[in-house]
Amino acid sequence: MVCVAAVGCGELVVRSGPDAGPAPDGLRDGTASDAGSGAVTDAHSVLVPRGDGAVWDDSGDDAASGPGSDSGDSGRETEARLSVDRLGNGSGRVWSRPAGLDCGPTCSAGFPLRSTVTLVAEPDSSSTLVSWSVPECGTDSECSVDARDELVVSVRFDRKTHRVDVRRVGDGEGLVFSTGGEIECGSSCEATYPAGSTVILTAAPGPSDRFGGWSGACSGELPSCSLIVDRDLDVGAAFDRDRVSLSVSWIGDGLGVVESSDERIACPPSCSASYVAGERVTLTAHPDAATAVFGGWQGACAGNDDCALELDESKSVLARFDLTRLDLTLAGAGRGTVTVLPGNTRCTQSCSLPFDSGTEVTLVAEPDGIDHFESFSGACGGSGSICRLTLNGPSLVTAQFRRPNPPVVNGQAADLVLGQPAFHVGVANNSDLPGLAQMWSPRSCHADGTRLFVGDALNARVLVWDTEPTAHGAPATLVLGRPTDTPPFPPVEPTWDNGDRELGPYLGALAVHESQLFVADAWNSRIAVWSGIPESLVLPPPALGFVLGQPSFTTAHRTVSASEYNKPRGVLFAGEGRMLVVDSQNNRVLIYNRPPSTLGMHPADGLLGQAAWDADAVEPVSASSMNYPMDAFYDSIEGRLYVADTGNSRVLVWNGLPTQLGAPADLILGQAAESDHEPNRGGSAGPLTMRGPRGVFVHSGSLFVSDGPNHRILVWTPPPTRVDEPPTRVLGQSGFTSTSFGPSSAQFDAWGLCGSGRHLYVNDYAQNRVLRFVLNP
Repeated sequence: MVCVAAVGCGELVVRSGPDAGPAPDGLRDGTASDAGSGAVTDAHSVLVPRGDGAVWDDSGDDAASGPGSDSGDSGRETEARLSVDRLGNGSGRVWSRPAGLDCGPTCSAGFPLRSTVTLVAEPDSSSTLVSWSVPECGTDSECSVDARDELVVSVRFDRKTHRVDVRRVGDGEGLVFSTGGEIECGSSCEATYPAGSTVILTAAPGPSDRFGGWSGACSGELPSCSLIVDRDLDVGAAFDRDRVSLSVSWIGDGLGVVESSDERIACPPSCSASYVAGERVTLTAHPDAATAVFGGWQGACAGNDDCALELDESKSVLARFDLTRLDLTLAGAGRGTVTVLPGNTRCTQSCSLPFDSGTEVTLVAEPDGIDHFESFSGACGGSGSICRLTLNGPSLVTAQFRRPNPPVVNGQAADLVLGQPAFHVGVANNSDLPGLAQMWSPRSCHADGTRLFVGDALNARVLVWDTEPTAHGAPATLVLGRPTDTPPFPPVEPTWDNGDRELGPYLGALAVHESQLFVADAWNSRIAVWSGIPESLVLPPPALGFVLGQPSFTTAHRTVSASEYNKPRGVLFAGEGRMLVVDSQNNRVLIYNRPPSTLGMHPADGLLGQAAWDADAVEPVSASSMNYPMDAFYDSIEGRLYVADTGNSRVLVWNGLPTQLGAPADLILGQAAESDHEPNRGGSAGPLTMRGPRGVFVHSGSLFVSDGPNHRILVWTPPPTRVDEPPTRVLGQSGFTSTSFGPSSAQFDAWGLCGSGRHLYVNDYAQNRVLRFVLNP
């Protein structure tokens, strides 16, 4: 008996032949009436269940009886063929118990007729068992049937399915869709796919947004993601509003903070933030109140006000914080020093000095050597050498220094005359003037910035103005060396013993040192010293304090030794308090390490022009010899000694004060070689020649040489450093080859020179006057 789930396990009646009557509807022509009939058919018969247990047999054979009947048909088959059809899109294995059937898509096997066969369905890993054609088997993995004739059983395997769930995250807009169209969603959606399917998801951001990347089963930031659906999958797609970045950095050496109006930036330490495109934000700079200032924005902002930004794209901003500082630069061709107060810092090139805000700073400019301070610029201005400013931020100041300019022009006219009422007059002891205004062949002078001293040579006196005169023929304030103030004086007798109150004629140089007045009293072969200088006229004038080179006030020995002189024409002071005496008739210069302070004959410490203390030779002419030197000057700025070697028509120059006896000069001006001594080099006046120079003087960065017999003053700016370096200017003449002479404002018989500030004084020996020239270096 075959058990068919649709009709139960009733008896089967085999119907065959024409007498068996018609078969039930749906079981003719060898087919089952429907899938649920439970009928089993083959090519020979159709077994149709009946209510009484009989079976209709459409094959035309005799009908079988009910249960227990014996047909007596010994020739019938005893094996039934069982076939299995696999349906669906899945895959799996079907096998039987008892063995005999083991198949894939379709198979069949024979089993003993009416035996029970159990079919076992095993779906593969990607499939599931859906159903049997035998309803009672449902979705069980096993299905038992009775084998009768040819029985076909169907089993359905379908592929498993998995869910793909897509979620959109972020604050932006966008779509996610799959290539097959199963998924197309905005916020969230899902679809079911057979296991093992390949699904490609694509993210499409909105026009003002951007795709921020995948999460879950997808990863990365590419717009497409390929999935193999082997399980339920969750996918996140991030869509963000289009974002830009704002970054802040700072430069400068000051301290400060930059803050944003939304408090997302407080730099340092938080110096960048991300913003939705189009947002607006304002940045504010806060410098350290005590030490720094805000120097302005760079990058996406400019200026010093708050920085307002519309962030339509990524932007960067640079904030400058500077220390409250002074940046000082020394510029120009000249050299100098600027002292910065407070702190007393001396700057020689450039300085960058921090200060607290509000500090009052003073700058003091001092030129080096012969150079000149020209001006401050920047936070300070003007030509004054002192600058004051209050620092409320970084301040830039430039101090300009320059080399000296030639202080005069060729043939320049004097602006003042002393000893005469006007420039065109040259009378000795001009009676049109008061006695203290008259002069007779002045040879020397000294100016200390306030007072003016003139050696009125043939009147054997020193005239003193307590302030530099400002009018032609102005009288002196006081007189030294003569008992009265009014010429004509009694002639000075050549007794060489003028005592402690009077001087001899032919006075040489004057010098003031530590409130003492030193006078080269050539006629008396001594250096006369007044220990104090009266402030007003005293008659008779005060007595000398002491004399040097003589054992007493009344002696006037002329000899040669380490402590004696012969007609000294010059006296001067050099660096570190040293004193020099130009011992003219002995053809030498004596050097004292310290100036003597008592009467007597004090031996000198150094000697130039001679090789021994008792020598006074003039030959052979060399860089070490001298012939009646008449003046000397020590340039304390450049540290150079100049000697007017009058008899050899030249000027000797030493770079510093020599310590060796008879040391040769480092430079010779006026002659082509050290052995030459001819006036004007044996010819006429020219730019490189001299004729018995009488005075030397350095002032305003220039060397002035009184080339007396040539009636001119040669000017080098700056002082020369090599042989045959021509002068840059000439006074007394319009050019370097003329030697004309006469009473005027531009011509003179030059002797001694002195000056202070912007004034140069020239002793006009032959015209009994002193001329003043304005200097403009």
